[in-house]
Amino acid sequence: MTDKSKKTVIGVLILLLAAIGIYSFLDHKKQANTINDLTVEKQEIITELNQLKTQYDEAIAENTTMATELENEKKQIEKYIDSLKKLKSTNNKTILFYRNKIKELTKKTQRLLVVNDSLAKKNRLLTLENKDLEVQKDSLSQNLQANKLANDTLKENNKTLKEIVKIGAEIRANGYAVSTFDKRKSGKFKPTDRARRVNTFKVSFNINENPLAKERDVPVYVAVKSPSGDVLSSKGFFTDANGERVAFTDKTDVPYHNNAVVTDVIMDFDNIKLEKGSYLVDIYIDGKKVKTIKKELR
Repeated sequence: MTDKSKKTVIGVLILLLAAIGIYSFLDHKKQANTINDLTVEKQEIITELNQLKTQYDEAIAENTTMATELENEKKQIEKYIDSLKKLKSTNNKTILFYRNKIKELTKKTQRLLVVNDSLAKKNRLLTLENKDLEVQKDSLSQNLQANKLANDTLKENNKTLKEIVKIGAEIRANGYAVSTFDKRKSGKFKPTDRARRVNTFKVSFNINENPLAKERDVPVYVAVKSPSGDVLSSKGFFTDANGERVAFTDKTDVPYHNNAVVTDVIMDFDNIKLEKGSYLVDIYIDGKKVKTIKKELR
């Protein structure tokens, strides 16, 4: 080969090497630009996914009805974000895959958010209605309490009125007195307080006039108690106004027509030898003890 030929070959080789170098440089620069573009797009996808995630957070805060379903979708987005962040290399195929996923997720998100918004509006409306019902309930409760208070007051007033009427209608008496006599065979009564001669007790009192009282026969019980506390000549028992069983010496029914009535109850003790001491005479009108009188026999 001549020197000229050698020079020509060398020149061609130099041109080839230069061309290869330029191509390699341009190719490397292109690859670097591509990698940079894919990295930027990857970050954009992560940003879009985070935006979707934020929408779910807001939707979950507004509505508890769909909270579970919304939370599940949010977790799915978080998985895609984690997956993208962990990718060490990115290519067009990967980017395309996530782009398609974003489209699917966006459509699903929009659909769920529409439903969620509708439910949230209904919940807000129900909340307002519930508040209105609570106000009505409170008002009704206050009215019921006021009515109950008024009824209780009315009942109490009626009870008081009945008590007043009852008290006003009670049979009352005065002028209580106890006398002792020696009843002779002739039928005459000789006053005495000597125990060995007394054979008759006379209880006297006046029943007062009372236009409010009911016209009827008023039961009067008298119990004469010896110094030892025994009821003399007990004729039986009756139940007093306190519900207690009481022994009595004599009973009489006094006809009452709202006018004052003078009443005497005479009790004979012919078959009893009376002893010296203090005798107690209990008087009951309408079952109520109205008087106890002490009588001394010597």
